[in-house]
Amino acid sequence: MSIREHVSVFIAIIIGLAVSVLTMNFYRLIVAGKKVKWDWLSPLLAVFMLFVTVSYWWASYSWYSKATTLGVYQFLPDLLNVIMLFLAVAGVLPETVPARGIDLRRFYFERSRFVYGIMALCIAEASLLNVVRAHDKSWAGVIDALNINPVFMVMFAVLALTRRVWVHGVLLIVALCGSVGINLTATISS
Repeated sequence: MSIREHVSVFIAIIIGLAVSVLTMNFYRLIVAGKKVKWDWLSPLLAVFMLFVTVSYWWASYSWYSKATTLGVYQFLPDLLNVIMLFLAVAGVLPETVPARGIDLRRFYFERSRFVYGIMALCIAEASLLNVVRAHDKSWAGVIDALNINPVFMVMFAVLALTRRVWVHGVLLIVALCGSVGINLTATISS
């Protein structure tokens, strides 16, 4: 088993757990029926996070494609990053629906600081790792390593700090469209 395959399996387990938690929580909402006061922000965030999670897993396949050796200390930052993604995904939808019911708008704003704050940290750490691991340390190389990450990081920070529904709606739609536009045609190769 190559280093890439070894790491990919571990990352895939955590990603699989994240998708499983997200889908189980969505299932619980559907089964709860009339106990749920639906709102569009939580399902939209769930769709966005599902796409981000799948894109993350897809991209992770190339992380160690050229590695001939790998120490635990080299892997730990990536492990921290995928754990942060898992925590953000796990916070998107309620784990249970109380007997009295649940208002998804209220739930969304109760969790938004946590979810978007973790996502901003996740992207900040990934950006730092990209810059540190970049072969080209010139300004052009650093900008290339950062890619569009700072834009998403700022959007998530704004979403963590504001409670305005229209800001959440606009930025979440922009984030979803941007993520789809960037990642939908991504390919992997051996």
